[in-house]
Amino acid sequence: MKIDVVVNKSKINLKNKKVAILLCTLQGEKYIEDQINSFLNQSYKNWTLYVSDDHSTDKTKEIVEKFQVMYGLEKIIRIGPRNGFAAHFIELTSNEKIKADYFAWSDQDDIWEQDKLDVAVKWLNLQPELKPVVFSSRTTLVDKNNMIIGISPLFKKPKTFRNALVQNVGGGNTMVFNSAARELLNSVSLASNAVSHDWLMYQVVTGCGGVFHNDSRPLVRYRQHENNAVGMNNSLGAKLNRLVKIINGRYQIWNCKNIEIIKSIEQKLLKENQKILHDFYLAKSCNSIKRLIHLKNSGVYRQGTAENIMLYLACFFRKI
Repeated sequence: MKIDVVVNKSKINLKNKKVAILLCTLQGEKYIEDQINSFLNQSYKNWTLYVSDDHSTDKTKEIVEKFQVMYGLEKIIRIGPRNGFAAHFIELTSNEKIKADYFAWSDQDDIWEQDKLDVAVKWLNLQPELKPVVFSSRTTLVDKNNMIIGISPLFKKPKTFRNALVQNVGGGNTMVFNSAARELLNSVSLASNAVSHDWLMYQVVTGCGGVFHNDSRPLVRYRQHENNAVGMNNSLGAKLNRLVKIINGRYQIWNCKNIEIIKSIEQKLLKENQKILHDFYLAKSCNSIKRLIHLKNSGVYRQGTAENIMLYLACFFRKI
């Protein structure tokens, strides 16, 4: 079920661009109230909230409706795709009834810092309107009780297609993007098969000549709990988990899916990125030492030294 919630009724300044917050929920009763309150506390006020619920059986709907009654909000109810979190976000993003200048993905269990939208919109307003651009940020890691337990890594290497092919550096729960990026994502016919909606966004935007920005400020409190669809990625346990995924072939399956999807829009890629994609594909399909040569020629990289070593080992053992 989807519930569209209109929040701001103030006069719209032409410089005060409208933001559509796209919130996907499933069994979210435990934390969703904190998240919606963090929307209401935003210093940037010109936003509209769209809640898409994927057939929750708990009190998620009732909690959202409580906010609707409290603030005199309108609602429209629809049916969700019931096909995993990535397809859920992509389906909501493609909804033609949602009109805005910028779009912000949101998870149900996080808490946005008060200036999250303000910082994002200020950056987006400086970017070319017709170019696909995405703002993302670091996150403050908190436990189920909102106590700080860490911070997400600061990725210092360039955010390019060479990186996006083999690593996702921006959490969807931090992303705010313009209409051009939305249209580009919506043009990907196989998008609903994506491993992750945010990873796909990183790939298509950088691949097609857009701009992907990862801000060094943590603007989302990323709650870590037992039911996370995706958890923090900088702990020792997370790194070991990535190694296990390489060994058991999960990473290879992900790359196959990603390549299939990106190849469907290959003609939209910059020429140099078409070559990178071709070399990376050969690094997956050739025999023996040629795989490493093609991987090197592709120039793909992950953000850390240890991560890059794992990438080349995975390539050598045919696990990419």
